[in-house]
Amino acid sequence: MSSVKPESAILTLIDLDPRVCFIYDLDGRSIVYANAAFYTYFQTKAASFKADRLQKLINKEDRSRVEKVICALEEGTLHNLEFGLKLPDGSERVVDLCLAMAKQEDVRLITGYLKDITSDKNKAVIEKEKAAAKELKRRTLRHDLAGTLGFIPTFTHLLLKKSESLEDPQIPVLLSSIESISKETLTKIKEYMTEETS
Repeated sequence: MSSVKPESAILTLIDLDPRVCFIYDLDGRSIVYANAAFYTYFQTKAASFKADRLQKLINKEDRSRVEKVICALEEGTLHNLEFGLKLPDGSERVVDLCLAMAKQEDVRLITGYLKDITSDKNKAVIEKEKAAAKELKRRTLRHDLAGTLGFIPTFTHLLLKKSESLEDPQIPVLLSSIESISKETLTKIKEYMTEETS
């Protein structure tokens, strides 16, 4: 049986992985390993990259939360963490970071990979805005239009009573037409509302 070293095979895979992968020495506060995607994503070269620079890229409002999660990691557990970054080119990104902690000779190493989820977040915001706009239209139909049209049959009925003394035969016909059109419109609005909510 050959002496295969799975570590080197996995390292080759990680080097080619488009995800941002790294190993971070928690006590030494330094990056022990990072794949090519890491340096591409953070727009830097391996030789010039310092771990403290990475912390400065994390959005200010997320920094303390990220640090707390990292410091509280326990060996043998996976943890996902979502936060914002501002990359060197000024672009704002949202990332999902998957972390695990391992100990080697009393050194606490954090291994992880980062996935950019900015487009997913943007899509979710757009979908939320569309849903809010749709709900606003529904409310407008339900309250403003349907409510206003709902008064028409009552008013036409009152006008018919008041116009009985007038001898114009067109008045009842016109009022009846108004009532019929308003009822038909209300029915259409209700049908549309039913379709939209189902």
